[in-house]
Amino acid sequence: MAVDRPHLKPTDLGDEPVENIVNPVMSSSLQYMNVSADKSAETDSAEQSVTLDQFVGVPIDEAAAALKEKGLDVTQIGDGRVKTTAL
Repeated sequence: MAVDRPHLKPTDLGDEPVENIVNPVMSSSLQYMNVSADKSAETDSAEQSVTLDQFVGVPIDEAAAALKEKGLDVTQIGDGRVKTTAL
């Protein structure tokens, strides 16, 4: 999502206009789908850490397979090659 020419205050960061749009939309979407946040689950950050390879320019099928091998859940959108990083 992007905001074209946002009006920012001098103290605002560039991502704040998008955040102001995305947060309510995602919150409403999750409520609509009956998804609740499970904040009681404690996780060890070492168990959640995964080092990713560089996938820009790699066929999407190969990138998805490599991520699945690392134990990650992958949702593939589109076909062709990976164009940008999402992190």
